[in-house]
Amino acid sequence: MPWHISDNRGGGAEIQAWYFAVELARLGHVVYYVCQSVTGKTGTEERDGVTIFRIRKLGKFQSTGLKRYYNVLTKIRPDLVVQRMSSAVSFPIAKYCRRYDRKFIWICSDDDATLRWMHVRKYQKYHRPGLSPKRWVFLINAFINDLYRHRGMHAVDIAFTQHNRQSETLFRNYDLSSARIISGHPPVRQITDSTQRFKARQLVWVANMAPRKQPEIFVGLAKIVESKGYRCVLVGSRADQDYLDEIFHYIPPNLELKGRLSPEEVNEVVRGSTFLVNTSAAGGEGFPNTFIQAWLRGLPVISFNIDPDRLLSEKKMGFVVSDPAEVPHLLQKISLKEYDEMSRKVREYAQRNHTVRIAVERFLADLKVLT
Repeated sequence: MPWHISDNRGGGAEIQAWYFAVELARLGHVVYYVCQSVTGKTGTEERDGVTIFRIRKLGKFQSTGLKRYYNVLTKIRPDLVVQRMSSAVSFPIAKYCRRYDRKFIWICSDDDATLRWMHVRKYQKYHRPGLSPKRWVFLINAFINDLYRHRGMHAVDIAFTQHNRQSETLFRNYDLSSARIISGHPPVRQITDSTQRFKARQLVWVANMAPRKQPEIFVGLAKIVESKGYRCVLVGSRADQDYLDEIFHYIPPNLELKGRLSPEEVNEVVRGSTFLVNTSAAGGEGFPNTFIQAWLRGLPVISFNIDPDRLLSEKKMGFVVSDPAEVPHLLQKISLKEYDEMSRKVREYAQRNHTVRIAVERFLADLKVLT
């Protein structure tokens, strides 16, 4: 993985990778978690039964440091290597697995990960166009990362995807069939009563503030629902101050900016909210961790683009909207009785399908069949 969640870096993929690692260790497996060091301090750490290997950070030009991952793998000699991320790091994993006849397990983390030329596409999508030398350098860098990534992807032994569209796209682009991966979270023992959450009239947004998460939509939504008596809480941060200044040039009085919080602090904010709001661009996420985080605590989801396997639109686990102007009408329309029923439904669904224990059990069962 790129990062470990304890270093306050990364997102949903890192959270799921760590939850799986800890649960696998609890079941008696020997588990190593290999990631980059945020501080520059390398070495090993034992945590929750898992050995964490931190290597020197790759930096912007990842291809120059890929051997660091390969060297760690040859040192610990794992029987299986699991990558829950699509990047140039797939290449050293593939190289190790070929040399030592080990299995390479790849787990899709978002919709873009199933596409060819993923790094080039993302660079062009989220960076301003131009012909400056700097832009060309980083575009070429993205191209090189994709070349390494392609070579790695063609060596994957077993692939997992989060929903049907990812599965179809992965097969079309890489001729890889895939099993279904279920994301999981630790069980929730304490939730806020649905009536109390309904009366709280609070919308919460949780993500890293990357452009593909589109936090500016939530800022605009806060302004719209202010007259309806709704508070909005935005959780997340980003180092790019220019980007933050652009988004927050105006902060509505009903919008609270929490910045980066620990997972435990995020859970507390979510627990006291009425709805989770997701504004990510189409293709920017697979099955958002925050959906499960919210459902386990009884919160339905209002999503602007993401609707994995139509759970929101068809299974009534929340709402899919296309414009912030739709939200006030939606909030005004739903009754306490309807909210209570939806809250009960989303929590029961998450408890049946998305605890980390259930997710790991299904993962191991599929591995047993596929290996």
